Amino acid sequence: MENYFICLANSYKRGGRCVAGIEVSKNECGEWTVVRNQDGTPHWIRPVSYAAYGEIFNYEAKNISLFSIVKITDMSPCPIKAHAENVHYKRMECLGRIALTADFLNQLTDRIHKTVFYNYERTIPLDTFNSGNYSLMFIRPQKAHVYVDNRWEKPKYRMRVLHLGNYYDMPITDPAYLQELEQHPENTGELNDIYLTLSLGLEYQNQHHKLIAGVFFENQILTPTSTAKPYSQANYQEYAKETQGKPYPSPEEIESILRKNDSGKAREEVHHVTNTESETKESRQGLSLMDRVKSFFKRKKEKTK
Repeated sequence: MENYFICLANSYKRGGRCVAGIEVSKNECGEWTVVRNQDGTPHWIRPVSYAAYGEIFNYEAKNISLFSIVKITDMSPCPIKAHAENVHYKRMECLGRIALTADFLNQLTDRIHKTVFYNYERTIPLDTFNSGNYSLMFIRPQKAHVYVDNRWEKPKYRMRVLHLGNYYDMPITDPAYLQELEQHPENTGELNDIYLTLSLGLEYQNQHHKLIAGVFFENQILTPTSTAKPYSQANYQEYAKETQGKPYPSPEEIESILRKNDSGKAREEVHHVTNTESETKESRQGLSLMDRVKSFFKRKKEKTK
């Protein structure tokens, strides 16, 4: 059996790597959608090996890039207390990176848990870990500040994060971001418009530390409109015919919802109509783009019954 996840972490772990991501599946339109748990949180997958600490070997992880779709074969859950996302597997294969929109990123964020891993501290005790049921989160913090912790023989980078009104202080384990900081130490300080993958580490001195396993800047990870695959010609023509005389959303917005295949002609047509249509009753009613598109396909489905 095959499962798929979007990779949101490929960080250091006891001489190997910790790879993790949120499970996705394709809907009837062929688009990737987020798989969710019963409580509404995104369903995470953390592949682990049979090594002492479950670390993924470096040679396995090196070809798995962040925000790529990973196919995992013969997945078998092997949860350990709060590390409920752990799975054994037969094979992992990176299928390539997908186009990212702000809307899709927001779907990945954790909107259910009110704290980061059960409390407001830097660590959680063993009893909390033993009774826990999650150890991965993807968030967009309200504030973030990177600084150097000089208490160690080799200084370490940490980040103070404001999330849902509470501050947290965690070490950074994202290899790519750490390399960037080492090359450009002047880039410490306040950060804006970022997303973070948070992880709960292995047991150390009867505690489990909270870690920042991934640091992502919004302007670096969103797919530029010029490189995103546009919607299909057929879908555009159907939508245009049904909504004749009504306002069209921007080309960028339509592409993010009706994206299907490469069609330069469709792109040219939508640019033309978006520059010529005027406001109508539907837009004055405050209907969002998503509501208008959903309404169109709902009416189309009813007509075919």
